[in-house]
Amino acid sequence: MEFQVEYQTLALKEFIDFIKVVVMAETNGETLTALEQKIIRQIEYYFGDINLSRDRFLQEQIKLDDGWVSMEIMLKFNRLKSLSEDAQVICDTIKKSKSGLMEVNEDSTKIRRSTAKPLPENTRERREEMSNRTLYVKGFPDDVSLDDLMTFFAKFGELENLVMKKNGSKKFTGSAFVVFLEKDKLEEFLKAEDVKYGENEIIKYRKDEYYKRKNEKRRQHKEQLMKEKQEQHLKKMEEKEKIAIVPGSVLHLSGFTQDLDREDIRTFFSDFAAVAWVDYNKGDKEAWVRFFEENQAKVVLEKTKDSDSEDIKLKENVLKGDVLEGEAEHEHWKKISEAKSAGMKNKKLGKMGGRKKFGKRHAKRGNSGDEPAAKVSKTED
Repeated sequence: MEFQVEYQTLALKEFIDFIKVVVMAETNGETLTALEQKIIRQIEYYFGDINLSRDRFLQEQIKLDDGWVSMEIMLKFNRLKSLSEDAQVICDTIKKSKSGLMEVNEDSTKIRRSTAKPLPENTRERREEMSNRTLYVKGFPDDVSLDDLMTFFAKFGELENLVMKKNGSKKFTGSAFVVFLEKDKLEEFLKAEDVKYGENEIIKYRKDEYYKRKNEKRRQHKEQLMKEKQEQHLKKMEEKEKIAIVPGSVLHLSGFTQDLDREDIRTFFSDFAAVAWVDYNKGDKEAWVRFFEENQAKVVLEKTKDSDSEDIKLKENVLKGDVLEGEAEHEHWKKISEAKSAGMKNKKLGKMGGRKKFGKRHAKRGNSGDEPAAKVSKTED
């Protein structure tokens, strides 16, 4: 099985003199070349506090052999492999480190984190302490490199870690998480005014403030989407319920002197044509009878009115009838449509406002105590 692990972060303490061609440093009476320093930086990054605490692959490997990891496995890490493919060279170089973080076995075939420097427990207190030394920064060009960022931050203080945030396409988003080695340096950087990268102004937030802003932005976006969804739903319902005007289908009656039931009117006119609706309440002096078919009101009027007086006799009432036309017909249909739309809107809003949720909701894991991820597949700024 081939393991390919791509790392997007490097500890800045591993970056000292990174861009120089040759760097010489005193180490147990010996000097280190630039390549040797890079090898030490990379190995100590892999087994450092931040990376090892969340690198599942390495965690599984160190469980197999009392913390030892074979060089055969280590050389499957692309970044280390790009520096050297010679296990002996790598092991000899590790022995020159003065940090004391790593151990090499007798035959230089395995390495491990020193038992004298165990990985700190992943406690809440440790996560909070790490979070308090972490900043979110943005405003960098999309084409900036990790080395460029490390060089930029070197003047503000030593960093323990730096994570370039990338989107789903693995492209840099112009933002990053930086973990300062000392909290005082973080405070100084926060207070610094007019911090720029080239012509770009750098925006900076504490880690917890960044997540608060991000969550608030998500909440507002979610509310806006819900509002738009409700408005679209109401609009669709209004369109669905909108009355289709049927010309010549409304018969207007006036002259009521005796109260009737709406069904009395419906029954009377149903003998002549199919009735769609009767607009009448007891005590009203007039009524409107709407038929299903176009121009049906005139036909029914001719059939129901007295041939001599042209009145319509309905039980004890002698009524005058006329077919709605022109502006009167338009206003009548407009009132019907508005009444239906208002009723539908109130009904839907009532349902939305009265909806309740019961039961426990699944708690979501918060971000306030988590370090920045070593690999980020998708981010939102």
